[in-house]
Amino acid sequence: MATAETRDNKTEIVYPGEELFLGLTRMLKERTEIKIAMVSQQSGDIAFISTYADLGIVPQTLNHPFYHTSVFADFLGSLLVRNNLDLFSARIMDKFYDANVREYNHKHFGMRTTGTDALMFQCHSSLIFQLVNEQLNRDIAQEVAKLTATLACAKKVKRGGDEDNGSITSYCDNTSMRIIVPKKNEIFQGFETAIEMILRFYKITGKDVFVANHLFHFEIEIKDE
Repeated sequence: MATAETRDNKTEIVYPGEELFLGLTRMLKERTEIKIAMVSQQSGDIAFISTYADLGIVPQTLNHPFYHTSVFADFLGSLLVRNNLDLFSARIMDKFYDANVREYNHKHFGMRTTGTDALMFQCHSSLIFQLVNEQLNRDIAQEVAKLTATLACAKKVKRGGDEDNGSITSYCDNTSMRIIVPKKNEIFQGFETAIEMILRFYKITGKDVFVANHLFHFEIEIKDE
């Protein structure tokens, strides 16, 4: 424990539980063993246990009043769950997703000593679903970030005439033109054909139309042949 000397040359504890902070730092880098003790189908509650040895502390470490608060229980419990999320998801994700998970949200951890060598934590199963969804969102975002450097190239298909227009329908009069492009066509090719028809209607010639189908958007380019 960190100590300091007072004016009377007496040793005073300044930061009790220094080994706990070292243990928390270690938990951020590697898995801390836990044991799932209970998963309730009725309430959706989950109980799990971690020993003092696995946490890297002794029972006396928790003598400070702060370690008896919900703030500390939430912090340590959340860290342990995130540290072992694969174990929790394997235990409950394929087992149930009932009204308890849909109607209730986890708010605080419960924490108490059990026996002489362990702590027991309690949370609600909705927390596991929430954390798994967060992890999936992060994984998807990372995969999308990898794809941004690999955008689709523009594609131009040589068309022989009106027979290549497929089922694109145009309605024209002396002042306006309306085009219907069916969704069943490959959409970017339909865009190219439709834009070319519009340009010809307004007597704009000598132009090539390219439509690129990117991950999140279409890019339309019109340039001289």
